[in-house]
Amino acid sequence: MYKFGSRVRYSEVGSDGRLSISSAINYMQDCSTFQSEYIGLGVEGLKKLGRAWLLTAWDICINELPELGSELEIMTWPTEFKGFLGYRNFVIASGEGKAYVQANSLWAYVDTVSGRPVKPTDEEIRGYSIEAALGMDKLERRVRLPENMETAEAINIRKHQIDTNGHVNNCEYVKMALEYLPEGFEIGRIHVEYRTPAYYGMRLTAKTSIDEENVFVALYDETGSLCSAVRFVRSNR
Repeated sequence: MYKFGSRVRYSEVGSDGRLSISSAINYMQDCSTFQSEYIGLGVEGLKKLGRAWLLTAWDICINELPELGSELEIMTWPTEFKGFLGYRNFVIASGEGKAYVQANSLWAYVDTVSGRPVKPTDEEIRGYSIEAALGMDKLERRVRLPENMETAEAINIRKHQIDTNGHVNNCEYVKMALEYLPEGFEIGRIHVEYRTPAYYGMRLTAKTSIDEENVFVALYDETGSLCSAVRFVRSNR
């Protein structure tokens, strides 16, 4: 397990004074990146190999979002490597161990030249120790979108949304989807599927479907290919 400590900053909270969803996702993304850097297989290490771990799915359970100034401990660990896929869990907890956010995630190991998935060698996963998985539901790779979704406005991809892999960062898709939440909709769970990467200068089309318990947002590129699908599930707290 890899972990680091932090404190909820003003720049990380929403209008309610609590850690924003995007900040929580960035904390988890940072934690996995820090672990990879720690074992020598971070951004530059993988770039030399012509490899990258790309996120393909999130299942995020939000128990509570911590308030401004709260002490945090962010933890991550791999739970399984299977072919070119890697499963990884995350927890954002209080200093006393209370779990604010728990997540399961699925990653694909790819050749950055061909764009094709490849199985990592023993050397390429040597620093990761497999730990027991959280007691969450089995991660589904696909978000099952409803039929007859409504088409919303087009979204232009900006430079600040691009990461070191040269395409839109995974958190940015969730941030775009959050814009379609109805007022007062409190999120209890987020399921995200990533399928086709989007790049700077592209124009995405959003399609939405909203019911009492769920908000679905799908983002498509100019060719009609699905880039990302997000399902927000209402909290039952």
